[in-house]
Amino acid sequence: TGHSSSVRSVAFSSDNRYLLSGSADKSLILWDRDSGSELHRLTGHSKGVNSVAFSSDDRYLLSGSGDNSLILWDRDSGSEIQRLTGHSSWVNSVAFSSDNRYLLSGSCDDYLKVWDIGAILLHYELAHATSTHSALAVAVLRERLLNEDRIRADIAPYHKKILDDTNQGHWSLWGLDKQSDQQPDENTISLNLNEPLVARNPSSSIINGVIGIDFGTKSTVVAVQKETVTIRPMRIGTGDLSTSIAAYHYENPTIMEFNDLQAFIDRYHQAAGRPETRWQDITISHTAQSSLLNSPSDDFNAFLFELKQWAGTKNKKLKIVDKAAYVLDLPPFLELSDEDINPIEIYAYYLGLYINNMHNGLFLNYILSFPVTYERDIRTKIIQSFTQGIQKSLPEALHKQSELLAKFSVCQGASEPAAYAIIALEEYHFEPEGDDFVFYGVFDFGGGTTDFDFGIYREATGKKERRYDYVIEHFGAGGDRYLGGENLLNLLAYEVFKKNKARLLEANIQFNLPPECEEFLGSETLLRHSKEASMNMTNLAEKLRPLWENDTEKLADFEQGSLGVNLVDANAQVLANFELDIDKEELLAILTQRIARGVDNFFERLRLTMTKYGTRLKGETLVNIFLAGNSSKSTIVQTLFDEKIASESAQISPESDKDSLFKVFPPLVSDPDNLDKPTGKTGVAFGLIRSRKGGKILVLDHNMAHDEIDFRFYLGHNKKRKFRTIIKRDMPYQQWQDFIDASEDRFELFYSSMPIVSNNQTPIDDAGIKKLIVDIDTVNDDAYVYIRLVSPTDIEYVVATEEDIKNDVYLGQVCHLSLSA
Repeated sequence: TGHSSSVRSVAFSSDNRYLLSGSADKSLILWDRDSGSELHRLTGHSKGVNSVAFSSDDRYLLSGSGDNSLILWDRDSGSEIQRLTGHSSWVNSVAFSSDNRYLLSGSCDDYLKVWDIGAILLHYELAHATSTHSALAVAVLRERLLNEDRIRADIAPYHKKILDDTNQGHWSLWGLDKQSDQQPDENTISLNLNEPLVARNPSSSIINGVIGIDFGTKSTVVAVQKETVTIRPMRIGTGDLSTSIAAYHYENPTIMEFNDLQAFIDRYHQAAGRPETRWQDITISHTAQSSLLNSPSDDFNAFLFELKQWAGTKNKKLKIVDKAAYVLDLPPFLELSDEDINPIEIYAYYLGLYINNMHNGLFLNYILSFPVTYERDIRTKIIQSFTQGIQKSLPEALHKQSELLAKFSVCQGASEPAAYAIIALEEYHFEPEGDDFVFYGVFDFGGGTTDFDFGIYREATGKKERRYDYVIEHFGAGGDRYLGGENLLNLLAYEVFKKNKARLLEANIQFNLPPECEEFLGSETLLRHSKEASMNMTNLAEKLRPLWENDTEKLADFEQGSLGVNLVDANAQVLANFELDIDKEELLAILTQRIARGVDNFFERLRLTMTKYGTRLKGETLVNIFLAGNSSKSTIVQTLFDEKIASESAQISPESDKDSLFKVFPPLVSDPDNLDKPTGKTGVAFGLIRSRKGGKILVLDHNMAHDEIDFRFYLGHNKKRKFRTIIKRDMPYQQWQDFIDASEDRFELFYSSMPIVSNNQTPIDDAGIKKLIVDIDTVNDDAYVYIRLVSPTDIEYVVATEEDIKNDVYLGQVCHLSLSA
């Protein structure tokens, strides 16, 4: 006896020497079995204790309580080691794993939670080590060193020989022997080592190689070239490197999960290199993706899966609410200050940990790819973020060797489609000689956007090119900003929700408005930017994925005319298996129509490129079209290209065989027996390395003036319900062009990024065309409104006469205008 209220749980230690009890009186009591005496009374819970457990070695105790928390205790002292919070209701059951690395808890909130406490116990053991525990403390230290990257990034522990073999050694031990003359403080622990531990200078692990990073919307790919010419993909986000390799290991979801952001940041800033961050605070890649698909709607804002979209959109803000309820409101990416938390830097830090570790070695040279539509300021800031993040993954001792750290670099490589073109040309065995050249076009159909690139591939000639084998000149670029696999899934989800609007209104279910989609009658209470609306879009998009990816095993579900989806109403109540009406053929028609528009834009951009650079081409030049990106695997894409090519060939030369004018190459596919070979997705990372500075391929980019991309839009009027182009996107910057007369105090400006509008036949109500109403400060029947391009998304306009504009004399003020995508 000893508790003042009901006893709810009891447990024996493994040697049966101790008994532990938990009571409704909020306490635990540790009892001596033989004498029945009370050894410790443990207090700390604010409500009754429902469950208790011993660790496998009996040194630690665990309790779960009605106050929604778990507490980990030291058996000998009875002191609290760590309180774990995260459940939203009573914790009714707790247990240790056999190796004491994990805890498991069950709660009335309907969730089981697995807690990683390996790092907690290791820190506790070291902090409380004494001379009588020195052997144990040394063992704990060894375990900590072997598991430090498992704690940081869930990377497989190092083999114990790394601490004992003089040919190996551990980075974190380097320099510790040189600190022995420093004055110890109250945090210093002195250990007597019976056997020496081997330190390794991190500089000796530097590999003279290069890393290529394709930072993608849906997934990120890393490739590496070491001391030979061989390029291989690298596993990122897959910690257990002892498992058999699989193709998906090399396509890593670009997603982050924020569990305890504040705890991560506190640790992140404690060291210049390899700080003691914890994987349990922030996860990325496959772990985060799996967690997203199994999380409640309340946790939706704890996931960031629009990392690249946020960076690439000038005015897009970001809100993160981690699972510890910490709220982070971030400005647009370009407005981040040095003091702001930078998710792209953190993501790059994790990539760096997977690249730079004692399994792989250390790398100082990195090449990063970008879409053709990214402006200079965005590219510069992303490179800066990756530089800071990857540098943070390097060992602390290396940061003290400034001459080595000065050699670290992250640089911009070829654009994503151009990098892929290099690999596709090699893989399809194009080897032009002499004056011959290959004219190519790339249709890079990714998760978020589709990029176009056009150019020629030729043999290097002359003294200035003698160090190279081949030259690739890309002089036409463009894209379809919202043609991406994930955007298509959101488009389908929107159309399904729209079709079921009556049922959704009745159930109080909301959803998002995707880009290019428009509001509809009765949508006032359906369209929202709430986390519930976003979760509904995500859940339905995942349900529709088999239709887009042509997953034959799951396509039968779409023949029934309805689909069951877990949705969340506006009050965050889960509506399991909510039934929605669907029409498979209608959805396939929507996909086909949207992709067809992208194909039309590709061919229009091809036409504009060939018109502008026609003097470089000879006669009826064969256009070799390389399909790239995972989305290009769709049979719809191949069919649409065949149809478009047949139509284009008939217009160009009715007598010609279409294969003599155009040839389409499918995306490079994964070979299960040779995962080293580049694919339609991994090819960009390979191409970045192949086109590196000092390599054998020279890349000449005619798309940029002064390192800046062309203007992103076509500007025009509404003429007879059609878009009429006045200013094309390849017009030079800082050059005035008359746009409309100044006879009224306002005018309408229509703009679009789609190349197809340049044919002046696109309906003005096309979803890809936007409109602005612009006021002018001077009305004059004899003057005009002039517009000049000043950046990829900004223009200036002014009122002037034809004669005065030549001398920069204006009738009014020069006004600035930013165009949103």
